[in-house]
Amino acid sequence: MNLRTPALAIVAILGMLGAAYGQSDRPTYVGRPVTVDCAPILNPYSNPNLPLQTRLKAMDDFQACSQHNQELIEQWGEQQRAAKAEADKAAADANNLKQWQWEQQRKKQAAAAKASCERKGGVSIGMTADQVLASCWGRPQHRNVTYSTKGSLEQWVYGIGSYVYLEDGIVTSIQAVQR
Repeated sequence: MNLRTPALAIVAILGMLGAAYGQSDRPTYVGRPVTVDCAPILNPYSNPNLPLQTRLKAMDDFQACSQHNQELIEQWGEQQRAAKAEADKAAADANNLKQWQWEQQRKKQAAAAKASCERKGGVSIGMTADQVLASCWGRPQHRNVTYSTKGSLEQWVYGIGSYVYLEDGIVTSIQAVQR
């Protein structure tokens, strides 16, 4: 490569750098691009003893150098935005996958609970307190107990609108919401 002036050499190097940066297919997070100091290109421009055409050429070379640096920085910014968008999409996909897995797990647990409840059976009149506890109804959220001369009366509360009434530990009535 036969280059007579340092300005042309720098422009040629810039061209090679631009080709190297332009060949990037896949955006990645990288450091800020290497830019060239364009100030030395202006040295001939500031020398009044050189011909006007040489000085104007130095100014053109300086502008080309500055423009190329700006293009490199813009390209780098585009790569950064593309890489961030790709990372954000990957994070959103991972979050969606976790949400889907959580929903699948919850569905499996609900199906297992339903199967267990069907195996254990529901509550019926005449059951003992222990049988109610072993049923799919399980433990009540809370119990209301009344003691009288006739014995104990209990109200077991299960959620909204579902109750089991026991007299002396035996189920006498059931109140359940029909869904």
